[in-house]
Amino acid sequence: MADEHPESGTWRFAYFAGFQRGLCFSSVEVALQCLKAMKERGQWFLQASEVVVVVSDGEKLLLLEASLVNQKMLQQFACASLSGRALFQHRSCNQIVTLTAALQQSGYCMKASLPFSGNLDLRSAPNPPAIQLVDWFYDTFPADSPSGSQLAGEALVY
Repeated sequence: MADEHPESGTWRFAYFAGFQRGLCFSSVEVALQCLKAMKERGQWFLQASEVVVVVSDGEKLLLLEASLVNQKMLQQFACASLSGRALFQHRSCNQIVTLTAALQQSGYCMKASLPFSGNLDLRSAPNPPAIQLVDWFYDTFPADSPSGSQLAGEALVY
């Protein structure tokens, strides 16, 4: 799959820097329709392919590579939205944590200096966790960390 810029006319959605195994959705609108359908059905997980898991918190989608660490994180934590923030609630403990903390507790070796806040941080980490966040503000090629989809911030519900 070519890494093409959205303005080139052949825009590809959900290009993963960590795993380049194809498209998940053809556009942001299709992803938001998936989010809406998952919310209406009370479905929080969707196996998009052998290597991609789609997780909904009701306001945002997280696209994860089905790696050992990501699968362990999904077994230990449930994704939830609280005041526009994508947080993770431990399934057996009374604990709500950020994505960074959930990954660390699941065995992810944190090499980045700061916690993850958006897609640029998730892609540019020294060892990317192969996770993308998709919402109304999704940007395939964010210019800086505050651009595009964020783990904390306002959410537009489709």
